[in-house]
Amino acid sequence: EDFAYRVLSSIEDLDKEKEPNELVIALSHGRNLAATDKNILGIKSSDPRMRFVIQNTDMKSKKTPAAVSETRPNTQNPAWNEVLRIKIRKPGETPLLSCYCEDWDIKGVDRMGQFSIPMTDSWKHKIIG
Repeated sequence: EDFAYRVLSSIEDLDKEKEPNELVIALSHGRNLAATDKNILGIKSSDPRMRFVIQNTDMKSKKTPAAVSETRPNTQNPAWNEVLRIKIRKPGETPLLSCYCEDWDIKGVDRMGQFSIPMTDSWKHKIIG
């Protein structure tokens, strides 16, 4: 699926000598997500959002770098088409991007699924693609 924006103008524009200070995530869409809510008529659906957390970036900090997408109400096939950014303070030895799909409602957040992406090799080269 094509985005209506350009995340990076060019890989050549990146300064490969500097430590990375931001992770840019292009979030497109989800398909056939779990139905976690049931309305009065018994119709099942979800209110999904994505949360991205970078682990092992600054062990002294109490706040973990994260980004959260918009919530898409009443759908199991959300289209976000968002660009999310996470500020990086000081890379740790093994940065890990944890991705959580969550169902949001007034009572709180229910986890629908998750996966993690180790960024060690990409982080070392300063370009994640």
